Amino acid sequence: MSSKRNINIFLVSLILIFAIILGWSFANLFNNNDSDQYIDNSFNLINHNGEEVSIKSYLNKNKVFFFGFTHCPDVCPMGVSILSNVIDYIEERADIDEYKFIFVTVDPDRDTPHRLNEFLSNFNEKIVGLTGEHQSLKPVWENFFVHVKSNMITEQNSYSELDNSKIQSSHEDHDSHSSHSDHEANNDEEDSNNNYIIQHSAFYFIFDRKDNLKTILPYGSSSEEILVELSNL
Repeated sequence: MSSKRNINIFLVSLILIFAIILGWSFANLFNNNDSDQYIDNSFNLINHNGEEVSIKSYLNKNKVFFFGFTHCPDVCPMGVSILSNVIDYIEERADIDEYKFIFVTVDPDRDTPHRLNEFLSNFNEKIVGLTGEHQSLKPVWENFFVHVKSNMITEQNSYSELDNSKIQSSHEDHDSHSSHSDHEANNDEEDSNNNYIIQHSAFYFIFDRKDNLKTILPYGSSSEEILVELSNL
């Protein structure tokens, strides 16, 4: 049990290191390129309030895109927290309505609008969460060069560290219906289907109000570094 737990903790740590290294490498390569910087940032998705939105919904806004998922154990909460700090700073000194901060899920199967709303409520209400069908999100991931890959976690005790509230709720439900074997089997199957994390590349994509890509910052960039780039727009 202990060895399996250690293996899964190692897996999560490895994914975090991979995201940081890939982020710095890609961002440095892109930002050192003298050619025109272009990424098609168009989309037709659903926001965290359940509304259909597109890039046209945020015309004439400076934009920061960040990709992640709500069951993420560390990279995504930390990345969104940085955006929240940026928003707090701007709100005290400038017109925040000139900016739009967008969190795009890489896990549409679990990240419903309701789930995104709950997740983002822990940070800042100015951050927009986007989800949708897999076929709608895949072109967006590809346009932003965001690599997405799921990894199963086989030890439920280890997964509880990633999403403790979900597992705890599942156990409570399981205990309250312990006499119903069919219900128990369904719960086990549901837990198994949700017992995974997403390996993905993580960057901050910064666009000006005309939707020109200005820079890409890697995961691990500070709020100060993001603010510097935004001040240059």
